Amino acid sequence: MAEHELAFQYDVPTLARAVAQLLPAESASPTWGEMSVKSPLWRRALRFFLGPRRWALLRMSACLHRLVTHSAKPVLVYVVPFDIWKLRTGGGQRIAGIAKVLSRDYNVLVLTSAWSTKTFTCQELCPDCHLIAVPAEAEFIQRLQGGAIAYFAFTDYFDRLIGFNVTMDILASHVRACIFESPIAWPVVQRFQQKRWCVCYDAPNDYAQFLQKSYSCKEENLVSRLLTMERHVVGHVSVASFCTERDLGRVRDRNPAVTAHMVVVPNGVDVAACQAVWPSQARQRRRAVGFARPLAVFVGAHHNPNFEAVDLIAKELAPAFPEVVFVVVGLNLNALRNTGRTLAGENLVVTGPVSEDCKTALYALAEIALAPMKSGTGSSLKVPDYVAHGKIVVATPIGLRGFEDLAKFPSVISAQDVRAALAEVLERLEMDPAAYDPACRQAREWTERSLDWSVAAQPLVAAMGDGEARP
Repeated sequence: MAEHELAFQYDVPTLARAVAQLLPAESASPTWGEMSVKSPLWRRALRFFLGPRRWALLRMSACLHRLVTHSAKPVLVYVVPFDIWKLRTGGGQRIAGIAKVLSRDYNVLVLTSAWSTKTFTCQELCPDCHLIAVPAEAEFIQRLQGGAIAYFAFTDYFDRLIGFNVTMDILASHVRACIFESPIAWPVVQRFQQKRWCVCYDAPNDYAQFLQKSYSCKEENLVSRLLTMERHVVGHVSVASFCTERDLGRVRDRNPAVTAHMVVVPNGVDVAACQAVWPSQARQRRRAVGFARPLAVFVGAHHNPNFEAVDLIAKELAPAFPEVVFVVVGLNLNALRNTGRTLAGENLVVTGPVSEDCKTALYALAEIALAPMKSGTGSSLKVPDYVAHGKIVVATPIGLRGFEDLAKFPSVISAQDVRAALAEVLERLEMDPAAYDPACRQAREWTERSLDWSVAAQPLVAAMGDGEARP
């Protein structure tokens, strides 16, 4: 990639110029795979006579038929009530990680209700595992405005998701197992469920707190509605998985009559896909591309706990450490400003949404990764991702929730006073740039043994395969 082809949304230190030197040329505009063939003349004529809508439905049906028949494995459909098409959020990474592991036993089709693409599209995540974007109709997308109430749109306005309805109708008779995320998907699954289906539920959040912490929801009726839906879910599905023991226990306490087989599937990471760059190596690479100042990165999606973390970085850490460049990755600058936050400073960068190649290049230049969250539910996928990339992690106890075992490594610091902890790390790095390298290596090795998706998802695989997951 030429340097001028990469730009960040807010980049006073011109970090983009340094990052661009590490990017492969093809990463300039990432593409998302689509199952299609070249259109002969008869196909183009058929499209003309059928019209755009009927042609789209015919093409969708043909694509789904190929997907369900290309493998002898039983079909598992993963229903996702929001857009994970570009796999840039922690929730999307969790779904993809679990789906890939399940593809050893199933032909997995992950259905995402997408508003980031206007065409029915498919990409292969691995053999026998496909992510399918079912574009949301404009009339439905209009319902996504309005805070926490929009979270229920998938359930409340599902009839307006014509493409998703058709997709589920086509697949229903082929499906042997179904997983869904969030209680709001349950009414939709019920609508299409057949007797032979094994139905499982994966909960990445504690839904007693989710709306309040992610959407600043103060409407008790919405919280109560979500918990009522959760109670119905755990009373009907075969298996329910949670990302921490604490979350599992809270659901059991709220629902003593639960019938689902409950397991813990911690948030994991594809360790093999993460290029480890130890802190001393990151320092060398930075200097090689002409960027001398230390980098501390924060990766996050659009949720209130991440907004709060950015506040701390911008208002406390960046002014306290002018020699360090703080990089906020993934969050959109306009979204941050729309929440009333002021972001400025000679040592602050906001990249906006970036490709995996770009994120990898940023990790390769950074010694430190931050998780200074003050609130949140479930656990944060950024933590194992940081560790797998060989970073020193400075986090609050809430930021490290679910991964407390990692704190036994000196390179993973859990502290309420993030500023003081970061000062200590920077001072030690200044004295010895390789001081944390051995601990970073040990933390990554532990993560590979304990949190690689091939390990983390095994409780769910076992529950679905040992007779507990009967329809």
